[in-house]
Amino acid sequence: MKKIVVKNAREVGNYVGKLKEDFILISISNPDGEPAEIPENPHCGGILRLEFHDISKKRRGKVAFKMIHARKIRRFVENHFDSGLLVCNCVGGISRSPAVAAALAKVYNLNADQYFSSSKEHYIPNMRVYRMLLRVYGIKVDKSEIKRLKALFISKVREYAKLE
Repeated sequence: MKKIVVKNAREVGNYVGKLKEDFILISISNPDGEPAEIPENPHCGGILRLEFHDISKKRRGKVAFKMIHARKIRRFVENHFDSGLLVCNCVGGISRSPAVAAALAKVYNLNADQYFSSSKEHYIPNMRVYRMLLRVYGIKVDKSEIKRLKALFISKVREYAKLE
């Protein structure tokens, strides 16, 4: 894996429909919502569809991200590791898919910080997803790392506020 791209449910279909390079896709939707429409593309090496809500703690009536989701992501990525591009999408492209992208970027030595500090994108990675996915890879996120990521995020918010 050389690159990870995050898209929302509205733009992912158009984006992957035009791709001319090999890619795999992790598509996340709400359990009570419609999945993203993904067109056929001969360059697509596989699609993993997951359903869970964008929540950080278990709540009655909601499906939280679980270790089974994290293990499915790991298995999927490892089975398709040769694909140069991973596309992640969730409904808004703001929280769940950037968390998956950040965790996998960290695992595969790509720039994970961009999902916490990019002033171009409005990412707010779901920390439950981020931490649990890293845990499946045996990577523990300690308090100092959380503090560092929060500082990156806060600097992004401040930078964005200056643009307004």
